Amino acid sequence: MAPACEPLPVQLGAPSTADPHARYARLREAGPVHPARLPDGTVCWLVTRYEEARKALAHPCLSTDPAHASPKYEHPPWEHGPPQALLAEAAGRHVLHSDPPAHDRLRNLVNRAFGTPRSAFWRRDVERIVDGALARLAGRDEPELLSGFALPVALAVISEVLGVPHALRARLEESAEALVTVGGRPATPNAARAAAGEVIRLMTGLFREKRAAPADDLLSDLASAADEEGGPLDEGDLIATACLLLFTGYETVAYALCNSVINLLVRPDQLAAARASPALLASAIDELLRFEGPGDSAALRYTTASVRLGDVDIPRGECVLVSIQSANRDRCRFAEPERLDISREPGDHLAFGHGIHHCVGAPLARLEIEVALHRLLTRFPALRLAVDATELEWHHLMPLRSARSLPVRL
Repeated sequence: MAPACEPLPVQLGAPSTADPHARYARLREAGPVHPARLPDGTVCWLVTRYEEARKALAHPCLSTDPAHASPKYEHPPWEHGPPQALLAEAAGRHVLHSDPPAHDRLRNLVNRAFGTPRSAFWRRDVERIVDGALARLAGRDEPELLSGFALPVALAVISEVLGVPHALRARLEESAEALVTVGGRPATPNAARAAAGEVIRLMTGLFREKRAAPADDLLSDLASAADEEGGPLDEGDLIATACLLLFTGYETVAYALCNSVINLLVRPDQLAAARASPALLASAIDELLRFEGPGDSAALRYTTASVRLGDVDIPRGECVLVSIQSANRDRCRFAEPERLDISREPGDHLAFGHGIHHCVGAPLARLEIEVALHRLLTRFPALRLAVDATELEWHHLMPLRSARSLPVRL
């Protein structure tokens, strides 16, 4: 392994307003894999280059199931903020923390649900929700787009797709807000556990209602799978998967939208091109996600056998963390990776992951960001940041990457 550009293990997850991309560039230059330390003190292996990242994300001996961790990881390290870990602990193993064959049954079910004819109606629903949120912004001189637009839109869309009744959405939103890392200030452990418990109670009740009286929504599809041919699926795993879809469709989509707005507003040439051509904007979503997606890193993986990545042999039972932000700016894969170019061919960026855990909701996420950006830029042609870009405070609390807030002028 090449000499490191900083003391090893690399310390990860410290809050920072600094640009992390320069640090990742130095790490990539030094080598593809580095020993690193998570915020809780856990030592892992950090993958920074594209080729090794893509290999790791699809490697059959790298599992996302913490059950494969060695005894030193008896208490699985903190990851993905409170929601995913707490919800899995309370309900069961969701699809992200499952391996084949259990993973395949859950994944195939969700794939079918996202691929049904109802997906043709998503655009109509997304446009309605976005237009309503923009109407609420109108007349306000300096709204804050993260909490005032992006998060409410994302929650409303995923609630619609899952089939959460309007009467329950206020309660769900209250609990969800206590779990997400808005402003880089996650809830206290007790508050997070209480909120996770409330989300589980709401989703369990809904799940059982849908099982008794299915509707045309994704939660009904999950509920009907409890007794599908081939043997019943565990109710807890299905509910945990529904909760995973809720939070990945909420927090990460909202952060992706805000990151995209920021990166366009600070680049007048790219903003002008996006305004001039809705078709170009639609195709630009992948470039915006490559350049600064909402995920700093993928879910933690555990080696079930010795794995060689680059020039490093990682023993069985070790913890591996793939940096999505770093891999997506690897110059060996992307020409001029530090330049945002919305006319760039999409390429095989890793913002949605790769392999069996590739984000199943990627088409919906792309649609939400496209519609929200197009309508936001069209309705407010004078949209600009309310502060200098250097004053924006970013949190770098892994695995998410987002500004703490997004104040704008309309």
